[in-house]
Amino acid sequence: MSETAPTPYFHTEIPEQPAAVRASLAATEAQRQALAGQAGQISRVVIVGSGDSFFLGHAAAAAFEQLAGLPAEAVEAYDFVTSRVAAIRAGALVVGVSASGKALYTIEAVERAARAGALTAAVTNSAAGPLASKAGVALITSAGTSYTFPTKTTTAALAVLCGLAADLGVAAGQIDAGRYGAMMEELAVGVPRAIELLLQGDRGVAAAAALLRDRRQLILVGSGAARAAALVGAAKICETCRLPAIAINAEEYLHLVGFSVGHADTVVVLGIGPATDREQQVAEYALRQGAAVIVVAEAGPAVAWPSGATLLRAPVDRLAPWSRALVTMVLLHQLAGALSALVGSNPDRPEQVDLAYVLKLLYTTPLQGWL
Repeated sequence: MSETAPTPYFHTEIPEQPAAVRASLAATEAQRQALAGQAGQISRVVIVGSGDSFFLGHAAAAAFEQLAGLPAEAVEAYDFVTSRVAAIRAGALVVGVSASGKALYTIEAVERAARAGALTAAVTNSAAGPLASKAGVALITSAGTSYTFPTKTTTAALAVLCGLAADLGVAAGQIDAGRYGAMMEELAVGVPRAIELLLQGDRGVAAAAALLRDRRQLILVGSGAARAAALVGAAKICETCRLPAIAINAEEYLHLVGFSVGHADTVVVLGIGPATDREQQVAEYALRQGAAVIVVAEAGPAVAWPSGATLLRAPVDRLAPWSRALVTMVLLHQLAGALSALVGSNPDRPEQVDLAYVLKLLYTTPLQGWL
């Protein structure tokens, strides 16, 4: 009798996310409050990272703007170091995000921002990584060791950043105590509960994954905070399945990408609000071009999506835009995992590349969990 193959880490770490979010918010409370005590010194927020750690910044920026009243943006770490750091001054809060704490350009970004007079912080899953020691304040997530491509470390970091936005907002008087309490309740209770609900049963993910198999192009469309989820979803498909996938927002899909779409393609539209006018048009346009279309939408029937689209319902109703993006990331983790099973790839390791060589290019030392 043959032995059963072990379940890939990618699959086992997906359901660990509710606990990781709860634990990380609790573990970083004191450090977030310390940063909130400096709210009067902060005039803008720059979230710096690479890969998932950059992508999540598109959702976190919305939280900083709406909760803390601060202009905020996500900047990829290499771009920050080579093109953007010259504009950093005192008054900026530069937050370096790296789960490992070992991403080369994220570390350099924090170091150079500090030399320019900015306040600096790190959001990392590794207290021992060099990023934590370089930042003025380290927010250490409690997601546990990851042995695969990032899932739980990404969503835990996003939750912590959103918590920090709320802390800064109430400290600066941008939101009152009632809204602050409601937001922290959403992050610590509502978001984990929504993820747990999402993880109950298949919800049509396996059937949707079949629409991604053997396709020329896989295009994920998300706007605003949802762009973070689209980018993470595309990354997971590239990483776990070794299939090319891109992410773009709805307006630029209509301007550019739609011209190249046809019967051989699948378009995944993230219609998770708050506005979905352009997303509905993307779905209709892609269907007219003959593409397979998957729409990720809130659980309620608020929007009538075009017939012919495959609907994946996400329990994100009544959540803030950044929370909706976080929960949707988990659904896209599931979609990538289901596609990996269909194509027979190893979702934990890219076996067609020299992994040791690639990791040496990106990190200061080997990554915990990848040794």
